[in-house]
Amino acid sequence: MTTSSDYIIAYYQNNIPMVYDYYANGKDTPKYDNQQDITVIVSECSRVSGRTTFVFERNLNTGDSFDYSLRVGSTIDLIWARGSNDMFQ
Repeated sequence: MTTSSDYIIAYYQNNIPMVYDYYANGKDTPKYDNQQDITVIVSECSRVSGRTTFVFERNLNTGDSFDYSLRVGSTIDLIWARGSNDMFQ
């Protein structure tokens, strides 16, 4: 996966936490991963006083060729974006 990226995209829709697994090759637009390896812990997700929290689980190695295999003790690059409303486009 040297030229690929593994994405987890999270947002709220109608006050429901939505968390999805995506991937991209190079600088392509992220694509929906047909093998969704995310388990959302809905009871732990919240939006309080302008602070949004998403809680989810994923195996370190999902067996999915589009997912990055995580290793205990290793580091990953993490980016995030935010918007002024709930719309995800």
